[in-house]
Amino acid sequence: MACHFVPAALTPAQVWEEVSGIATLLSRVDPLFAHWWAMPRSAADRYVPLDQRDEFIARVQADDARLAEEYPGQPSLGSNGVLVTNAGNDGDWSKRGGIGLSYRPESGMLRLHIDRVETVFASPGSLLQSTLVAMLKHLPISFAQTDVQQRVEDALLLYSVDRSPFRHRDFLGWMGYVAAPLTMEDVPAATRLERTGDGTLIVAAEVLDLADAFAIKRVNQVEMSLVDLELLRVTDPSLD
Repeated sequence: MACHFVPAALTPAQVWEEVSGIATLLSRVDPLFAHWWAMPRSAADRYVPLDQRDEFIARVQADDARLAEEYPGQPSLGSNGVLVTNAGNDGDWSKRGGIGLSYRPESGMLRLHIDRVETVFASPGSLLQSTLVAMLKHLPISFAQTDVQQRVEDALLLYSVDRSPFRHRDFLGWMGYVAAPLTMEDVPAATRLERTGDGTLIVAAEVLDLADAFAIKRVNQVEMSLVDLELLRVTDPSLD
């Protein structure tokens, strides 16, 4: 899941505050979201608990300094953000869903990655919808999308690459958010719409199975309606 918002120049301390606020809301979604750690960038690093404020901020500062050293010509107006996970060691990471939450304020992007969501969580669709609602409460999100990766027969497929109807536009995928008030008349193929703030949370399909032609068709139809409403931006003008 990727959530887009207006980029902001934040200090490492402000990054900690924002991630702590997001984590608090996510902790109400599922017990597996109750605790978070900054992920190590190398074997020499350790997992740093989010609730250890000073140590967490020091990790963000160290990561920023390391990136500035690696890319000395890259301009930066603030912290690059942080990647956190819901496990404090390598062994638990896989058992708890292989979750990664990436918060990048300078680029205006929040990404949530979950491995094997269908086996770790009893109701993946409900979990992701509740997660998106929580993020919408904390961040000024302008657009959100949910990609799905799945092995179908002998091929590893990605919805945005292998099943989306457009190669030159943003995709919505399984579910997402657009900053516009919509009704079922606007997006008749959608499974569910939920007005949230000034925009709309869209559940395109209850389950997005990349081997299910009906589910794929439904999600494609939702995206086609959003294009008609000019709500999926062009990402590659050369193909428009």
